[in-house]
Amino acid sequence: MTSNPTNLISINIARGLAAFSVFVYHYGVGTIAAKYSGITQFNWIAIPGAIYGVTLFFVISGFCIHGSEWRRLQHRGDQRFDGRAYFRRRVLRIYPVYIFSLAISCALILANGVKLCAGDIFYHVLLLHGFSQAYFNSINLVLWTISIEAFFYVIYPLWLDYRVKVGLHQSFIVGAGICLSSLIVSAIFFYPYG
Repeated sequence: MTSNPTNLISINIARGLAAFSVFVYHYGVGTIAAKYSGITQFNWIAIPGAIYGVTLFFVISGFCIHGSEWRRLQHRGDQRFDGRAYFRRRVLRIYPVYIFSLAISCALILANGVKLCAGDIFYHVLLLHGFSQAYFNSINLVLWTISIEAFFYVIYPLWLDYRVKVGLHQSFIVGAGICLSSLIVSAIFFYPYG
């Protein structure tokens, strides 16, 4: 793999580690190793994937999106964010593959004789299931990550606009404050899942 300013090898390594840790967690590699070896410490192997894997994906995604959008702004020279082009790129990159995955998941559920409700499909098609206690874990558990990432895509232009107007330092402090507030509110009112 060649290295260039838009393709950081460290980011690809981090993506690989995050993917591997999530795989290890979901497939119970540590539990299986502990069971057949008799070494219970293998159960600890799942902790990075259980706690940090998806979070690392979100951080990497945010880093990559901001990097590409910031380079576009610098290239244009006028510091004007093209929201229409941004959303077109995000939708074309994520939504068709997501809908295909959703269709396959629904087909497998129906093939197993389980009925799907229209509300469940509706929430999933609109990428709202990650914010719904009723539909969060219904059709395909892993699809919740796409709904959360899509939410990030929606709020990111607001932060970028703020960053262009006030600078990186102040926008970072405000963003960190919003994140901390969100964590506190979620911990108090929504843990666990409602």
